[in-house]
Amino acid sequence: MKLHSKLDDLEGRSRCNNIKIVGIPEGEEKGRPTEFVTSLIPKLLEQGNLAKQVIVDRAHRVPMPRATSTQRPRSIIARIHFYQEKEMLLRLSRQNQLVYNGARIFIYPDYTADVMTQRRGFRDVMQALREKEVTFILRFPARLQVNYEDQGLLCWRDIKEVSEVTENRSRDAGPGRTNHKSPKMKFLVCLVMLICNALAISDLSGKMFVFPVETDTDHVKITPSQSSLHALTVCHRSFTDLTRSHTMFSMATPSNANAFITLIRRVLNLMSLLWLNGQPLTKKYINQSPINGNLIVVLGQEQDSE
Repeated sequence: MKLHSKLDDLEGRSRCNNIKIVGIPEGEEKGRPTEFVTSLIPKLLEQGNLAKQVIVDRAHRVPMPRATSTQRPRSIIARIHFYQEKEMLLRLSRQNQLVYNGARIFIYPDYTADVMTQRRGFRDVMQALREKEVTFILRFPARLQVNYEDQGLLCWRDIKEVSEVTENRSRDAGPGRTNHKSPKMKFLVCLVMLICNALAISDLSGKMFVFPVETDTDHVKITPSQSSLHALTVCHRSFTDLTRSHTMFSMATPSNANAFITLIRRVLNLMSLLWLNGQPLTKKYINQSPINGNLIVVLGQEQDSE
């Protein structure tokens, strides 16, 4: 984890002069992205806002398949020579509505994937704060700073810090005297709830479970957050020495032990498209009924005997 953090920090520092331009139609750069971005910036931000021409070291589209006419165009990553000019471009882009040939254009910092994941966790919270017209800023890498009335600046990195603030204010009010109707206290309590909901959404991306010995009992149990599913996507990779058919994913309800399962070499019930180890295996539509009930998810075993 420490090595991963250091690598992410090094990657972030290598991107500190980058900007990400979103919304430019494909092909507008005509094979010369650096020259295109150099001439684009004064057009977007109006020459009067720039004291001198911004130096662009290099630019390119994000490395992914070219978008079709019906898809969102790929973003352009551009490295600005001077950090201060990069910050100026970001500030001006927030203050002005940028348009290119009738299309709305956005300019963002070029964060690493890990930082973007952390910042997305506060998306619902920030939307709620905007609706309530509460002044806030999300500082790097993902630190929510709120300016609320006479409270000054309130800053949190995670939900624990918000909870501690709320608990301290409750204790300061004295036993039985906590006033949840107070605007200040109500704001903090609502913020705790918003952040809890925003940070509770997670998945098992990048995680690995190892079953070192073949048994009929070893398994991993997952607790779903929903009790009714109308659509379901399961993504997993597996490596094994087993030569027989075996279960990798099993979802059961109190009335159905095999509501949804995946088997190596075989697929049962409610599967429209199966991908295994990144490769599509089969495409089949079997059942259009939703899965309802107290869902039980197990990895590594079937649930017929449970």
